Amino acid sequence: MLFGKKPKPQSMPEEPVVPVQDQSPEEKQPPSQEDSAVLERPVEAEKLESESAHSQEDVGEGSMNESDLTASVSRNTVFKGDITTQDNLDIYGTVEGSIVSSAVVRVYGTVQGDIACGVLVANGSEITGGVLAEKSVVIGNGAKVKGDVHAVSVSISGWVDGDITATESAVIGGESRVSGDITTAELEMSKGAIVNGGLKMEKPKKEIVEEPKPEPETTVDEEPKDHQDEEDSSVFPLPIIEPVSDEDTKTPLL
Repeated sequence: MLFGKKPKPQSMPEEPVVPVQDQSPEEKQPPSQEDSAVLERPVEAEKLESESAHSQEDVGEGSMNESDLTASVSRNTVFKGDITTQDNLDIYGTVEGSIVSSAVVRVYGTVQGDIACGVLVANGSEITGGVLAEKSVVIGNGAKVKGDVHAVSVSISGWVDGDITATESAVIGGESRVSGDITTAELEMSKGAIVNGGLKMEKPKKEIVEEPKPEPETTVDEEPKDHQDEEDSSVFPLPIIEPVSDEDTKTPLL
């Protein structure tokens, strides 16, 4: 047998190696602040645009009602003077003056003056003055009122030094104390309530609506009596008297 040399396997052609060029020091430096600001500006602009769009949608027409508006006096504020508003009012501080509001007034602080409003809610507060509410008055626990209270419905759980007038109903809680007369149509008093005053029960007054009186009917054919008398006098004319001549008046000689 003949032994020959084994042929060497053909190797794959090697790919040429491309030398990697070293980057210059300028290329290796991180981007400057100006470049990063330029890159971030579009993102910030998009965020601002989206936020402004949402805010415009929130403040669009019909998104806020007048009844949602509320003015407030903060806890560490002393306001000297009268307050007149058509919005809701929250008082956490002190008001030295009268308050007039056609909406809801919530008192958590101190008021030295009369209050006239639609609805009054007092809780842990002190009011020195009369209260006149168009609808209801709620005197919660810890609230003190030194003055008369007038409303359609009154609920007392605190302390009232004055007369109470409720045209429909009055509720006196168990922890309440009233020093004054109570006038109402319906009364509910819990056990433990203290009332130093008189009680007068009155039914709510019903408004009497007067019906309009019918106006007398008049026809076109009818005429006043004065005109009829004139027409009657014109039917019978006065006689015409002819003047007498001189010849007719002469008497004949005998």
